Amino acid sequence: RPRRRACRARRTRRTRRTRYACRTRYARRARLRGIGLKKVFSADNLIDAGHVRGLLEASGIACTLKNEYLGGGIGEIPAVECWIEVWVRHNRDYGIARRLIDEALYGMPERGRRWRCRRCGERLEPQFSHCWQCGSERPERLGRRTGIAGA
Repeated sequence: RPRRRACRARRTRRTRRTRYACRTRYARRARLRGIGLKKVFSADNLIDAGHVRGLLEASGIACTLKNEYLGGGIGEIPAVECWIEVWVRHNRDYGIARRLIDEALYGMPERGRRWRCRRCGERLEPQFSHCWQCGSERPERLGRRTGIAGA
């Protein structure tokens, strides 16, 4: 107990100026090292946020969840403010994390041309492998290189 009192006394002796100087010095050092939390993703449920966190950690990106236990505050706090957020710990990882999340959740659009079903004549987008109307499979393009020598 006496030790605790001494700590309190030391805290009260510090002025606001000293506390502010300590905070800015730390912030400056952190910026130079590239350390700084940056929000990458927010979700209304823990499952989506946990999935994104697992994806980033599997890729070697250090991240953390915020507002994990704030769900009980919905009603007094706006619902959007209670969403669970995924934050990256290093500024340099932000761009990579954004790309990984976009690819995982929204997928990369398939490149290619629209194709026409041979059976029913329906025109389809390149991401479809089967015709949605008759169920026939997408034809392989003739003359496409397979990567095998002599083919």
